Amino acid sequence: MVRMAQVNRREVLRVAAAAAVSAGSIMGVTRVADATERPAPARPTPDGTGAVTEAYRGRRISIGAPAHAGHRHGTAHGLPAPAVRIDDVDLHVMANADGSYVSAVHHYRSFEDLRTLARAAVDDLDGARLIPLHG
Repeated sequence: MVRMAQVNRREVLRVAAAAAVSAGSIMGVTRVADATERPAPARPTPDGTGAVTEAYRGRRISIGAPAHAGHRHGTAHGLPAPAVRIDDVDLHVMANADGSYVSAVHHYRSFEDLRTLARAAVDDLDGARLIPLHG
């Protein structure tokens, strides 16, 4: 007569815990690999500047060089941050070290690109006028 090994509850929990730790480690490595990938830059306009102007939900969004040399945060690499304007009013934008952006409208939510950031600001303004942050 062949006897099957008896498996107790403790051994089942030990194997389940080891599997969970292994799966978590693999997911962590995958997330680090994904974080190092950068999104493709926005396609430049025919004039080569990379500036974008579009109408979104009845508002005019402009993304490009700063309109004036005022109080402006640069990028993590010391480059000037591009300007985002909604109906010709500057939206205060800051670049994060990881290449994402935050704005005065979404100070605690990061966006991978400026177009998505500007559209989210228009959505949250919901018809309200953007007020300039710096004079």
